[in-house]
Amino acid sequence: MGIIILLLYPLDDIVFFNISITIILVALVTDILDGKIARKYNLISKEGYILDGLGDRSFYVALILIFFLKFKINILIIWLLIFREIILYAIRLITPTWHSNNRTRNISILHAIGLRLWLFNYLLADGLKYYSNIEISTMLEFKLIQYTIAISTIFIVYYGIYIYLTNISMEK
Repeated sequence: MGIIILLLYPLDDIVFFNISITIILVALVTDILDGKIARKYNLISKEGYILDGLGDRSFYVALILIFFLKFKINILIIWLLIFREIILYAIRLITPTWHSNNRTRNISILHAIGLRLWLFNYLLADGLKYYSNIEISTMLEFKLIQYTIAISTIFIVYYGIYIYLTNISMEK
């Protein structure tokens, strides 16, 4: 779904915006449901675990790239967010049980909330532009909020990676 979003969203048209929002909502709902269904019916597999993570990463990277181009976000923030996706996927592949540690799980959930809030604010900015003709993405307050969320989210995830690596080194 990430590739479809990459193709449609940047077209800067209300119809494509609506289609993109629908695809984003479907992706988020199916992302939540697929894991619950797999666990409920004992359909969990290593391949499903890997593909689910790959799908999540590709979707988030697609949105990050779109917002980088559309809103001219600092390249360092974008690089750190994309590198975060790569690191988390690598950890997911190396250690499937990394999420079972309560500390790293809570950090992961906190980061996911921050990342989704950051992405949602850009979608909200575009929605306001299309439906109310209000441009908030150029306002200093909007930019400060977005950078605060992005930097906090980046800090949280890198702290979580530090904790994860510290736990691994202490286990050896």
